[in-house]
Amino acid sequence: MGGENVRRWIGIIVGGRTTDFVACGQRNRARLFRGALIRKAVKEEAENINAPDRIKEEIDEKIGRNHIMSKNVNKKIGIYILAGIILLVIIIAISVIATGKKVPQSGEVSNPTFTDEDGKVYVAAFLKEMTENNLMVDVIEFITDDNEEKIRELNLTEDDMPDGYYIYNPDTETIVWKLDAQTVYTFIDWNGDFSDSEYPEEYTTTDVQEFKKYIETYENATPGMPFFFQIEDDVIRLVLEKPFA
Repeated sequence: MGGENVRRWIGIIVGGRTTDFVACGQRNRARLFRGALIRKAVKEEAENINAPDRIKEEIDEKIGRNHIMSKNVNKKIGIYILAGIILLVIIIAISVIATGKKVPQSGEVSNPTFTDEDGKVYVAAFLKEMTENNLMVDVIEFITDDNEEKIRELNLTEDDMPDGYYIYNPDTETIVWKLDAQTVYTFIDWNGDFSDSEYPEEYTTTDVQEFKKYIETYENATPGMPFFFQIEDDVIRLVLEKPFA
């Protein structure tokens, strides 16, 4: 009876109700066991997390390399784009400068043929040298004031064509045309040396020596104005001199 009364009074003091030491000890041990299990689980979980961390580090490293490679690729692309833009600007600038020139410094005559007021078609050229069998010439483009397309192309103005024509000669390359017995020469007999005329007039002949003699009346046997030619298979069929203002 004495032991039971002691346990009852202790139970009242501790819990406010009847509780024996056996029951209290069992609950304490249960709490301690659960706490130990929790701590063990947390520790094991913490240890298990190490493996994903290493994988994460590897992934981060790969991502870093990919990021650097991406930056390098973007940098190269930017350089190529910038180089393309610079090249385009240079091409446009050259085109603008070339368009603004009235007479290009080099190139070929694009359309050497000339059609006169009678509808006859010729090739205009400076006569550079003559033999009995050949003429050496520098082909030009003879532009008249009715050739609006060519005038726009070369940016010509009225000041460039005071006499109604413009001689376009981008280079001085010469070619050789042949003469034969059928070649016709029409030139202006300024002093009546061939026609015995008191006034300048056209003179026509098939005698190459007469034409050669006429050419020699020019300084250095090189006329300063172009002649007009009709050509067939590199053989001259007609040589024509026109009066110029």
